[in-house]
Amino acid sequence: MTAEEAAADPTVEILSIDPEDAAFILGKGGNTKKKVARAAGVKLELDSSAMDAAAANNANGGDAGANSAPSPSHALYIKDKSEAKRRRAREYVGFVLQQRRGKIEVDFPSDGKPRDDLSIVEVPDDGCKAYITGKNGSVLRMMEEEWGTLMFFGRARDAKGELGEDALMVLGTRRARRGAELKVMSAVEHKVPGTFVDAATKTLREKLSQPGDDENDGFRYDVFPFERDEISYALGAQGSTRKKLAAASGAMLEYIGPLAVMAGTSGERKRCWDYLNWLLKQKNDPRLQIDPDGRDDVSIMPIPSGKAPRLQGSKGENIRSIERETSTFIVVNDVPGGARGDERLLVFGGEEVRSIHWSPYDRDRVVNADP
Repeated sequence: MTAEEAAADPTVEILSIDPEDAAFILGKGGNTKKKVARAAGVKLELDSSAMDAAAANNANGGDAGANSAPSPSHALYIKDKSEAKRRRAREYVGFVLQQRRGKIEVDFPSDGKPRDDLSIVEVPDDGCKAYITGKNGSVLRMMEEEWGTLMFFGRARDAKGELGEDALMVLGTRRARRGAELKVMSAVEHKVPGTFVDAATKTLREKLSQPGDDENDGFRYDVFPFERDEISYALGAQGSTRKKLAAASGAMLEYIGPLAVMAGTSGERKRCWDYLNWLLKQKNDPRLQIDPDGRDDVSIMPIPSGKAPRLQGSKGENIRSIERETSTFIVVNDVPGGARGDERLLVFGGEEVRSIHWSPYDRDRVVNADP
């Protein structure tokens, strides 16, 4: 985008920034610019000269050199039809640049209402803030990448101008903020058990509450208490089982101490609750039978007689592999009223997940039982 094009486009706002700020906004590999754009829901562009200068500055470790000649300011273009989104992007850019100069302060609207793009998570001081931040912010950056949020420790200023305590600020959409919030709570509870969960009653100490929870559109959360021997099974190696259940159901799913917390729409939460229940029942009954009648989240495929063991593979690894590749939850069941050995594959997941990920190739793998 040229300066002339930007000036003529009513959906574009132009911010003038100095070279050092341009380098900071760009970030390594352009990652900071991308995360700000994603969190705000806009398109961000630096003018070409800013891109070149910022890249060179970042390549030098952010040191332009003491003898460098002063450089002219650069342009950051913020593009979106929504003026509210453009205003939000300006604020997010400001928050990022505040990190260069010290602690960040987030202002609430003058009408006293909470920001609709901000969730605040209280993180204990005893080592948890450093743990959540990670070396050079690596842990926060990973969470931002996963959920499309902007995250930092700072203080919120209310309508009266009073600053609150230092806390973790999570900016983004309602869904992104809830996902990041649960991820942080899981990490903190692991580091300092009892912070968010009452282990005796297996409940959250406080009800989760963030802007957008009161929209009465079915977006809520449910809490599933684990028995002591169930957590590691439901987690899987490196969280693979938890991730599988989340992907198949479409819900956000995190394990916070002895609790599974699933968030999302009514349909997403119901699927997640069912899949988790079935998974735990399979732990004690590998031949668990599920009635798919009346469900809108399942595709049914017959398995050629005698091919089920080969399809499943050693310890079910072939099925697990297909689940990972297709973001589904799969159960092998007997055919009701069928002949001995007649079996079928129940492929569970949201309709969009099953239609997008469950390809003819996957069906062929089942029919031929040759994964």
